[in-house]
Amino acid sequence: MFLIYINDLSNVIPNGVKIKLFADDVKIYKVYKTKNERLELAVALRNVEEWSKKWKLDISVNKTFVLHLGKNNPKDQYKIFNNTINEVQSIRDLGICIDNKLRFKEHINIIIRNAYLRMKTIFRIIKSRKTATWILIYKSYIRPMLEYAPETWNTLYKTEINSLEKCQKFFTKIVFKKCNLPELPYENRLEYLNLQTLENRRKIFDLMLMYKIVNGYSHLGLETLFSHPIRKSSHSSYRIISKKQNSKSSRSFINRTTKMWNILGKNTILSKSPLDFKNKLKSILIV
Repeated sequence: MFLIYINDLSNVIPNGVKIKLFADDVKIYKVYKTKNERLELAVALRNVEEWSKKWKLDISVNKTFVLHLGKNNPKDQYKIFNNTINEVQSIRDLGICIDNKLRFKEHINIIIRNAYLRMKTIFRIIKSRKTATWILIYKSYIRPMLEYAPETWNTLYKTEINSLEKCQKFFTKIVFKKCNLPELPYENRLEYLNLQTLENRRKIFDLMLMYKIVNGYSHLGLETLFSHPIRKSSHSSYRIISKKQNSKSSRSFINRTTKMWNILGKNTILSKSPLDFKNKLKSILIV
């Protein structure tokens, strides 16, 4: 119902300025090089003010922020209703925290901290010696905290990978103690509990989304994301090349997943459905 009230907001935004709407969250942004282009954002904000007054829909100024991106960004100040919009170094958007360097370190630290807090609470109040009970609890209440929208923030930094994995290492170690099981290395505990590493699961999440994009299960346009296909090989029809990379984009979903996709076998890539593709991924070693 709320969409009825805000759907026309995009009509007042100048050409060249992008707007994204989700429920009552609005993002307005502009990639610019010249001073005149920079002014377009200020124009967009003035138009939003007028739209707000016209429809008597208040804007939460105290919940409005500006995140400057790019090392050469002049970091202009912006105002709305005569209030200077607060500049932030990072921001939470739809549950994901991202900083002004397009890094997700803060987000990863937050979910790790929250996962440990929840684990400690659960270990304190739940009394069980059945591994099946503990795994059900883990899959229902803890692991989802570590795997919310991982395609967005999945990391290639070894320190962050290890920090995330330690959460599952900690949980499985405590479960073995509570169930009076002998101490085993992490890999053996995973095998006994029928779990995968969190790192491997994130790779599967990445590749699943890639499969959906390539095969039209997603609204994301293949042609806007990839050069596909251009590599000459026996499997060239099934290989994709990501567009030009820079230091910021090299670890993005597109670039990190393209490398994994291109080493998959033809039989896996040509899976008939997302479920078939997922099952094949689980049976192979992803490197």
